[in-house]
Amino acid sequence: MELEALKQAWDKTNNPENSKFNRLLFKEIIDSKLRTSKEKLLNFEWISLILAVLFIPVTINVFFMKNLLIYTHLFLICMLIILVLSITWDTCKIRILGKINLNKPLKESMIYAEKFKYLVKTEKLVSYYFILPFVFIFVFVLYAINKIRFELWIYLAFIVIAAILSVVFLYKIYDKHVNNLRQSLNDLQALEE
Repeated sequence: MELEALKQAWDKTNNPENSKFNRLLFKEIIDSKLRTSKEKLLNFEWISLILAVLFIPVTINVFFMKNLLIYTHLFLICMLIILVLSITWDTCKIRILGKINLNKPLKESMIYAEKFKYLVKTEKLVSYYFILPFVFIFVFVLYAINKIRFELWIYLAFIVIAAILSVVFLYKIYDKHVNNLRQSLNDLQALEE
C-alpha cells in the first residue's frame, strides 16, 4: 500500500511538467547549502580576526613586563609579527568569501572559492611547518631555562592551547565547509548545464 503511494508520488515528480519545478527546488536547496557554508566560514574568519586583534594588546603588555629574558622579547616580537600577518590574511580571506555571490556569474564565484581554498591550504601549511614548531620550540626553551614569570606562563599556555585547537578542530571544520561550498558551486554549475 505505502509502496504504491510512493510509486505514484515518484511518477508525479518525473512528469515533464514538474521537471522545471524539480530543478527550481533542487537549485533552492543547493543555494541554501551554499549560503550556510559561506556564513559559517565567514563566522570563523571574523572570530579569528577579532581574536588576533584582541591578542595584540596582551602581547604588547607582556612585552613590557620587567625581568624578561631576551628570548622572551624575541618571541613576543615574532608573535606580534605573526598576529599582524594573521590579521592581514584573515581580512583577505573575508574579502574573497564576500565575493562569492550567487547574483554574479557562477564561474566567478567558483574562481573565488578556489582562491579561498588555496588560502586555507597555504595557511594550514604555514601553521603546521612554521608557527607550531616555532611556538613549541620556544616553550620548550623557556621550560628548560625555567626563569620566567607566572603571567608569561599563562600567556604561553593560551598560545599553545590556541595552536592545538586550530590545528585539530578548526582545520577539520574548515575543510568540511570549504568542500561543501565547492560542491554546492559544482552542483549549481551542473544544474545550469
